[in-house]
Amino acid sequence: MLPVSFVSTAHRLNTIIDSDRVMVLSFGEVEEFDAPALLLKRPESLLSSLVDEYGKEAATKLREDAERAFEVSKTKGFQSKTDQPPPSVEEDIKLEI
Repeated sequence: MLPVSFVSTAHRLNTIIDSDRVMVLSFGEVEEFDAPALLLKRPESLLSSLVDEYGKEAATKLREDAERAFEVSKTKGFQSKTDQPPPSVEEDIKLEI
């Protein structure tokens, strides 16, 4: 299977929590770009604060789902971008319409 990039605008976190990577925007600017499980390990991350707004029980399930998906991604060769600045459009993100 060829590598594929899929861009989705999500209104519910459970629809993207098992993605290899998520890009979190704030006011149209990229704030975070990494595996959900890695972003959720950082209490100061925007994704983490959004997940926490769902309540303790739902947040726990979302974190578990993200971690499970991350473990699967690692077996497929996923490379994290943690500790790197968010990508610029010119570097990593190419949208084709």
